[in-house]
Amino acid sequence: TLSGSTTYVVNAANAGTASNVSAGFSNIENLEGTAGADTFTLSGGTLTGTIDGLAGTDSLTGANVANTWTITGPNSGTLTGTGGWSNIENLVGGTSTDSFSGVLAGSVGGTISDGGGGTTTLSGIINSSGIQTYSAAVSSAGVTLNAGTAAISATNAANNFTGTLDVTGSSASITDMNALTIDASLTGGLITNSGALMYVAGMSVGSLSSTAGGAVNQTGAITVAGATSINAGGNAITLTSVNDFQGTLSLVGGTTQI
Repeated sequence: TLSGSTTYVVNAANAGTASNVSAGFSNIENLEGTAGADTFTLSGGTLTGTIDGLAGTDSLTGANVANTWTITGPNSGTLTGTGGWSNIENLVGGTSTDSFSGVLAGSVGGTISDGGGGTTTLSGIINSSGIQTYSAAVSSAGVTLNAGTAAISATNAANNFTGTLDVTGSSASITDMNALTIDASLTGGLITNSGALMYVAGMSVGSLSSTAGGAVNQTGAITVAGATSINAGGNAITLTSVNDFQGTLSLVGGTTQI
């Protein structure tokens, strides 16, 4: 175990560089940070042991390989090329494929972002206290993204959410190249750009702006505290549940029922 550095770069098997260690390290399986902010980066290397951020706000960046991230507990989980991580608040994907998944008891106290390259797969329940940003093309067969009081962004034109997308946070901006089924609990605005669009019963947002390339429907009543703008082109808009549109409502579509 090597402890006490604020910056670690793992560039070989159980080897790499560390701040305040002039010659680097080798044959070290476990890395520990400090009481302050620390960064751990996998750059062509692997660890057979674990990464522990200890105290402070710490960041872990995955290698530029096909990574699988699993958030299994508070600020803890698993990552390709390591024996696991703990006391890490911020997760950053590599420039290749990243897969993020989580469970109800799992969460990170900071932010989550992919590396922007390859594709990103999302599944399970992904909880954070900070912003979640997915800039690569996202694939998901159903996922819950909970950013606490922070924002969620997934706006790549090649995104494909085939199951229900459930978002919680301050605001969310979502793009889907095909049909989108979305549930949301947001204090601020929801922006969507998709094919056909389905709002899930119970959705509650501060404002709503949707552009749809297909029909717009719902499974039940939704609430929008502010302005609502829906543009479905020439497609039908059918929102006939006991909805609560509290602000100005602007609609562009074919046959429309509200």
